[in-house]
Amino acid sequence: MASSTGSAPSWQTAGIAALVVIAILCVGIGVEVPRDRPTAKHRRANRPPLDRGIVVAYGAMGLGYVNPATYLPIMAREIVPDPLVFGWSWPVFGAAACVSTIVAAAFHKRYTNRQIWAVSQAVMAAGLILPILHPHILTIIIAGLCVGGTFMIITMTGMKEAHRLAAPGDAIRHIAVMTASFAIGQMIGPAFASTVYGLTGSFTVPLLIAGAALIVTILPLLRPGRAHGHLPGAD
Repeated sequence: MASSTGSAPSWQTAGIAALVVIAILCVGIGVEVPRDRPTAKHRRANRPPLDRGIVVAYGAMGLGYVNPATYLPIMAREIVPDPLVFGWSWPVFGAAACVSTIVAAAFHKRYTNRQIWAVSQAVMAAGLILPILHPHILTIIIAGLCVGGTFMIITMTGMKEAHRLAAPGDAIRHIAVMTASFAIGQMIGPAFASTVYGLTGSFTVPLLIAGAALIVTILPLLRPGRAHGHLPGAD
């Protein structure tokens, strides 16, 4: 933006870089689908009920994550128009996501999936609300740290918890439903936020609603779920 480069070449450059990385990764990917697959009758017999609490919580994370992920640079630009300043809101977000995965690995040695998930969701909610309480470039950067530093942790712990709860061979169904819930939150969030912003000129209401959803859906995470299967390291 500082060099007046348009969005189209920026997307094209990012797309080419992503294709190169994908090609490198594909070389090392082994067989992902097991050769011995259970019959449909066996799968139905080993299907425990889904834990709706974590499904809803995962969807709330999709709603809470997507608004700041989409609109943090816009909020920063409204405060500081210089792209060399407001442009840092997104790199901070990404750097926090990168570091968080390493930190989460250490947390898993002492805390359960749900405990890490609940704390991460509370931190994400704080990141949504902070720029509302005090609109400033620093609070927006802190919001990027809070949201960027937790959404990957929630993704990791959410998938591990799905494996822990599911019966052997049934984890994919749990993961599929959780991912669908996340996608619904991601679709609702930007549409709702852009509509409200068009009417009010502010992201206050969408961020407050997303933050409230994150806080409320922490409650199901505070109770231990019943495990029907076991994945080494999933506890």
